[in-house]
Amino acid sequence: DHGEGWFYILSNATHKNFALMRAPEADPAEANWQVLVPGSDEQYLTWFMRLAGRLVVGERIAGLEQVRIIEDEGADYLVAFPESTHTVGPGANAEYHTPYLRLRYQSMITPETEFDLQFATRALVTRKVQVIPSGYDPAEYVTERLTATARDGTRVPVSIVYRRDLPRDGSAPLYLYGYGAYGMAVMPGFSASRLSL
Repeated sequence: DHGEGWFYILSNATHKNFALMRAPEADPAEANWQVLVPGSDEQYLTWFMRLAGRLVVGERIAGLEQVRIIEDEGADYLVAFPESTHTVGPGANAEYHTPYLRLRYQSMITPETEFDLQFATRALVTRKVQVIPSGYDPAEYVTERLTATARDGTRVPVSIVYRRDLPRDGSAPLYLYGYGAYGMAVMPGFSASRLSL
């Protein structure tokens, strides 16, 4: 991406989970790259965009998608979302000079939702929510994020969804589904067909 006299580069040249660099537009040779977000075993950089006054970076931390805002003035923060487990990514952001960021969000109980993150207040403003024709009521469901320790000690993130009136005494059945390899994971998104379970 490009802005404010710099080229911005997402690269896995220094770390398998990627790093975010910048290079001056006058001489963007690799020798002039500066590290803005270093590669890390704890975060996987998945996307980014340059907007006037800030960088927006998509990260996966402990298997959960996050959005980091890095202001040119120095502020650096993760966007706060309404649920502990969710899927989020960039929406249509065609304007470079903008007071907000359009995001696409969903969780296991929230249908696909368009949010605008207001940079001035850091508040999320709902712009559109997918309509579920069956009359779905999200207040009837709960979603949680847990971790399970595998035999080798690896902490595996687990997203669960259930009806609020589910007995929590071990008598209810569980449908378990999972996948994780090659940098891919099952994101905790909404599924209308899952409601029948």
